[in-house]
Amino acid sequence: MDARKDYHKRNIGWMDSGYRWICTPDGREMAEHRYFMEQHIGRRLHIDECVHHINGNKIDNSLENLHIIPRDAHTREHRAINPLGYKRAKTLISFPCPVCGIIVEYFAGHDSKKTCSHQCGSMLMWRLRRAS
Repeated sequence: MDARKDYHKRNIGWMDSGYRWICTPDGREMAEHRYFMEQHIGRRLHIDECVHHINGNKIDNSLENLHIIPRDAHTREHRAINPLGYKRAKTLISFPCPVCGIIVEYFAGHDSKKTCSHQCGSMLMWRLRRAS
């Protein structure tokens, strides 16, 4: 735990899913924005409370950029911005499957697809292994 003794200070910690995580002085690992909000209001956050980044920048954890919002309202707010539920507007990618030729469509930023199905993916891997 000594290696993490300073992780509760600003800009020290590790990144995960775009958020900065820290180890608090009492040993809890948590997202930095939630920790700073708990310190600001003087209590732990309830499970149903989200800390929302007003400007959308996940690493801007200044108190001016954070506010507490109920989880259901937070979800509604993000769904209103993007009704499909994607984190950001994505570009639709289309290409023919290299095995069977069926047109494959997916949103950029998600797992990059190379084939239309698991079966075609297995066939492609088999062909690539055999060729080498």
